[in-house]
Amino acid sequence: MQWKEEGIKRELKGGEIVELGHAKYGHERVKANAHGIVFEWNLRAHAGMVHSETEYELEEHLSYIPDVSFLTNERVAALDPNRLAQGSPDLAVEVVSSESAEYLEEKIEDYLSHGSRGVWVLYPEQRVMRVHARDGSSRLLRETDWVEDPEVLPGFRAPVASFFEGLPKPA
Repeated sequence: MQWKEEGIKRELKGGEIVELGHAKYGHERVKANAHGIVFEWNLRAHAGMVHSETEYELEEHLSYIPDVSFLTNERVAALDPNRLAQGSPDLAVEVVSSESAEYLEEKIEDYLSHGSRGVWVLYPEQRVMRVHARDGSSRLLRETDWVEDPEVLPGFRAPVASFFEGLPKPA
């Protein structure tokens, strides 16, 4: 099995290849919503670049592909266009689908310990999100809440419900 193979999404953790499952449409819908929401903010803020499924090499044997990510203009200017993005994104957004809880927790810790200023985890089935800060704290936000993260995205504010638009309401 090759590390890079067309059509198969893989991450590298401690030198071990982690093959990720194929995302269902609900996952893709939430990812597209998240990308659009952060992208729309960035159109006004001109603060950096919003990416979808960009691979970040946190260190030699550690490489992740967040569903959505944000890099400040300073970070973008410092990247070598002929290499993988080095270090963690300023903001990593993960939509929970097939990862184990343990793997997800490790990813959050890895993002934060390698330079991310925030990690947002979206849970489509529960329609909630958890916002993780650089200091290790986190807060759970429900559909009726608004997400703000001034440390990472100054001036950003969006209803949590907007991340789950287009998904059927749980019974």
